[in-house]
Amino acid sequence: MSLFTPSAWIARLLRIAGIVLLVIGVCPSYVVQGDPARRSERWTVGVDSSPLFRHERTSSDGLDGEGKCVVHSSSYDFDFLSWSMAAFVGAVVLLASSRALRRKALERAVQSS
Repeated sequence: MSLFTPSAWIARLLRIAGIVLLVIGVCPSYVVQGDPARRSERWTVGVDSSPLFRHERTSSDGLDGEGKCVVHSSSYDFDFLSWSMAAFVGAVVLLASSRALRRKALERAVQSS
């Protein structure tokens, strides 16, 4: 495939856009808030405002009458209807389109030779 054919440029642009959307759709994030006695951790995959996967864990260490009290809570959440999933699906479609376009361009180049 020649470097200057329109289909080669379109395939490259589709591939670049697909990679960018893939990075946006599955970008991890980890946030810790609080002090050691009362701590909150949040781990997400995807866009922070609408993540594909979210894991939150809170821990609170304190003393009760017996001298020990540790409270941990943990929650998981999968959001399949989110902007992160839309970005992931868009990335898959763009990458598949890029590959199909490139394959057709290579077939045309072989037939014309």
